[in-house]
Amino acid sequence: MHDLNADWSAPLRWLRRLPFASSIGHTIRIYQVDEAAMRAVANADSTGSVDLAAWLTAQGRPGAALEVLAGPPPSGAVGMAWTQARMEAFLALGRIDDAVALASPAGNHDLVTFIEHLRLESRGLPWSQRPDWYRHAIFDVLLKRELTVECEALAWRALGQTATREDGVGDMDAWLALLRLRVQRARPSADPRRHPPDLLAGLPRIKTYSFTLLSARPIDLSVADRAARCSLLTKLGNDSLALAELGTLLIDDPSNQGAAWQYGTLVVKRKYTPGGYEWPDVVWRIR
Repeated sequence: MHDLNADWSAPLRWLRRLPFASSIGHTIRIYQVDEAAMRAVANADSTGSVDLAAWLTAQGRPGAALEVLAGPPPSGAVGMAWTQARMEAFLALGRIDDAVALASPAGNHDLVTFIEHLRLESRGLPWSQRPDWYRHAIFDVLLKRELTVECEALAWRALGQTATREDGVGDMDAWLALLRLRVQRARPSADPRRHPPDLLAGLPRIKTYSFTLLSARPIDLSVADRAARCSLLTKLGNDSLALAELGTLLIDDPSNQGAAWQYGTLVVKRKYTPGGYEWPDVVWRIR
């Protein structure tokens, strides 16, 4: 299933080539995909072979993907996509050096960063000796690839190898990665006013005020701080938790237009998000 109103990421680009089997409403389409269907549409245009190769790699068949991409690359933008698909296939096969040989500064930045990460990890280079651009980008790249275990382990290692700054944190990128993981894994409690999870528990304490809102009970915060906390939860990737807390905020302050706007935005966003999430299990009563 894929939400047609969402951005079509490159890994799912090939899906647009196929007819959908059925639909749900006006926004959801259901596809049935197999190799025969993919090969049948692979010659439709200049990027067909690239899409077929990407699909084969995603199915755990990177060797077959390289066979599809045999020969010299095309020119222009198609050639860049072709090279990127070959790099992904090489990575899936564990052939890091072959992927490095294809890497270009003008290529996909996230992919280049990930390849650099694998190369640096294989060398065991200390965090402080890694390039600044890499240290700023790698956690976001690992999270995009859903490599959460690797991201968390690297972040803790980075914090352990850097000196503490004035704000109480050694490496801010690493700390933010751990916080994002903590926030995204959190689930709303039955009483979001009084029993939210302490999202900073176990993390190095930070002195930045906005982040300290994530360790407080909403009932102990001002209305403005509760709204700011919900905005922060949304930015860090947990709409469900933000929606639950905004609901109780509006019960306590029904005329709060800013909170009402945030709440309505999240309700609409939930409708058009692939997969969505369950409505928060909240006791909707006035205190």
